[in-house]
Amino acid sequence: MRLTAADMDRTLISSRPAKVTAVEATLPRSTVSPSVLKPKTLINYKKTIYDHVIPFLGREKLKNITPPMLDSLFAELQRNGNMQEHFALRDRSIFDGIKRDAFCASSGVDRSTLYKVLGGGTVKRHNAELIAAGLGKPFEKVFEDKTTKRGLTGASTNKIKLNLSAIFTAAVKKEIMRRNPCKLATPPKGGHKARRLSE
Repeated sequence: MRLTAADMDRTLISSRPAKVTAVEATLPRSTVSPSVLKPKTLINYKKTIYDHVIPFLGREKLKNITPPMLDSLFAELQRNGNMQEHFALRDRSIFDGIKRDAFCASSGVDRSTLYKVLGGGTVKRHNAELIAAGLGKPFEKVFEDKTTKRGLTGASTNKIKLNLSAIFTAAVKKEIMRRNPCKLATPPKGGHKARRLSE
């Protein structure tokens, strides 16, 4: 069995382990208690797995996933896992002579987003692309990348580890895997605050 993105959208139909993939056995509503996870939370968990785990481990068979592989995944996420890019206008004078309200209506850009970027703020890639397309100019000519932090925090990486651990625990319960590799993986750096010892 392989951990694939397509598995994320299927629901658990069969209780026979031979027909159940790891993700089917874990994140779907039928396995995780519906009273515990709200639909939006489940969507966010799936997105996290799609964005961060599938690209790294998606081609591996579940039985081949080891704690050192997870350690590598967590280290890579802390180095380069931030998927939020931020962009600023190269030159605000590019909007001289352009009626802002008309531009927003024709380009699909929210007024507050446009005024934010005109005020020197940054926007995410999607909004930057809309603005560049609305201007009819190449993206690279209009915006510069202002993303400063490329890695995920230890807390964010630890949340991914917890989600994966839940997946692997359910797979162990369904006899798809023999053990949960997250239990032996090294916790992400900065995932927990150090406790102060009282004297």
